[in-house]
Amino acid sequence: MGRGFDSRRERQIYMQKILATSVKVDNCAVLIQGKSGAGKTFLAMRLVENHDACLISDDVTYVQVQDGVLYAETVPEIAGLVEIRGVGIVQTPHVSHVPVGCVVDLVEHSVDRYPPEQTETIAGVQIPLFTFDTNFAYNDLQVIGAINYIKQKGSTC
Repeated sequence: MGRGFDSRRERQIYMQKILATSVKVDNCAVLIQGKSGAGKTFLAMRLVENHDACLISDDVTYVQVQDGVLYAETVPEIAGLVEIRGVGIVQTPHVSHVPVGCVVDLVEHSVDRYPPEQTETIAGVQIPLFTFDTNFAYNDLQVIGAINYIKQKGSTC
């Protein structure tokens, strides 16, 4: 678990809030970004159900840097809760304090087959960035491929 902050004010001082759903996949946090309705939670739940992932936080994730490593943290007020469109709020197991492996940006247009390597800087740390078409049916497999790619390149999370 995370550091265990005593108050909301203390969390605000040490952590940065980002708009992203986050899941732990193979010991790496994946931050899933995109417009409202892009399928962030749907992708996260596909990863949980089909790929042994675990929710960190839905819609909003805290991040913090420790020793140069960016960590994804659960937002305590919504810990273990996901909003599933057409269903409502559902409780699910969750974890916190997971090193960030990559950012996935869900977009509504086709993407290059072999895109150039990209990064996104969050809290001063460069993180690999992957852009996926939200209309592609197998985004969960793309995420698994992205994590494997990162690890093959020698990066750890």
